[in-house]
Amino acid sequence: MIKDKLLEIIHANAGTRQNGRVASERTFTARKESLQASFKQLAELGFKLQEPANLQEKHIKALMHYWIYKKQAKPKTIEASLSNLRIFATWIGKASMVKSKLTYVSKEDAHLLRVEAAARAPKSATGNRVDLPQVFARADAVNRRLGLILRIEVAFGLRREEALKCRPHAQDFTQFLRIDKGHGKGGRERHVNTLTSAQREILATVKAEIPKGEALGWPLTRDGKSAANLKQNITRYNNYMRQIGLTKKDLGITGHSLRAQFAENNALVHGIIPPSMGGAKGQMSKDRLRTILLRPSENMGHNRPNVMSAYYCSFGKRVSVDDATIALTIIDKALVLLAKVNLPEVPEHLKDDCHKVRGTLEECGLEITLRQTHYLWVQYSMRNGAAWVHPEHELAICMQSAAIAVAQSDAFNEIKGKTDKRPIQPGEISVSRQGNLTL
Repeated sequence: MIKDKLLEIIHANAGTRQNGRVASERTFTARKESLQASFKQLAELGFKLQEPANLQEKHIKALMHYWIYKKQAKPKTIEASLSNLRIFATWIGKASMVKSKLTYVSKEDAHLLRVEAAARAPKSATGNRVDLPQVFARADAVNRRLGLILRIEVAFGLRREEALKCRPHAQDFTQFLRIDKGHGKGGRERHVNTLTSAQREILATVKAEIPKGEALGWPLTRDGKSAANLKQNITRYNNYMRQIGLTKKDLGITGHSLRAQFAENNALVHGIIPPSMGGAKGQMSKDRLRTILLRPSENMGHNRPNVMSAYYCSFGKRVSVDDATIALTIIDKALVLLAKVNLPEVPEHLKDDCHKVRGTLEECGLEITLRQTHYLWVQYSMRNGAAWVHPEHELAICMQSAAIAVAQSDAFNEIKGKTDKRPIQPGEISVSRQGNLTL
């Protein structure tokens, strides 16, 4: 049967990448599933191929027409499927058979295949008004190990499989979390720098609950009778995500949105406020921006800084000469709003941290009270999935991100119009912006 013959070709070739290196399990599986889907669709379109090697250019044209006009697949999905067919063609000795994607459409329809590199809207949980502490609490209630997995995804930007395979004790090198070779996309090893107290606290929590030598994924199947493999863990993870409503349909985000959350948080501690968070598009020169973006890009497992626009939206082309002034202006606007409401007292154990942040801003000429400092820093901390992040890196940038969130909050405008004198609690604005997520 053609299915069996197709599998023979895939298993004989898909284990090796185009550069000759061994392909990761993820790459092998994705390529196999893509090719199987393409041949299945050909059969549904009425092409009765007896041999996979009989694939011809007319079949590629038919598939492209189906994907573009009938299925209306996303350009990136079409590009990936066509790329896998191009690789398959080299396996069967027809390297030149699959043409460039624009060959299969008219000039008028070229826009249907245009891949937008930069995101047009925030992809992160916070950017979609989803409250992380509530998500963690809901996950914990369903399955505590799921809650730990989601925390690691936010803290270190791990992909789903990377999180499931992660052995927290073995991969923690204090200053960074190592993503082992073969675990990540492309099979590359990478280091994710540990820069915040939220990262350290989350990792400590995970290590305290996961036995040494054990991965984060579930060691046993749900019935507890046998060892679970990766495929079973992925299925279980996906089922739990649907159960807690962490899906595009329910909350507008997926597990990958937690990686986008890390991308934004990581940008802040490197001195950048992404446009996806309301940061100025021309906040620094292009050369300086590219240099800084290289660091969060490497933490995410990418080698090209421009890839980060897929998480951050476009930084634009305008160059600002004074991004510090932009930051202080935005914070000052939030302070005008905060001055109109009754903020809570600062807890005694957090006063030293608040004085540190306040002192940094006052050195720049900004007048801010300790209560206002505390309130804004809580907003920043919550986006890290933590109750409090100790101030260490780029304090003005982190405060600016919180100020933007406050200034843009519809709920805050409602709160400040109330006549009661009760204190506005830390996190109240963020929580009240979150749609219908309730525990």
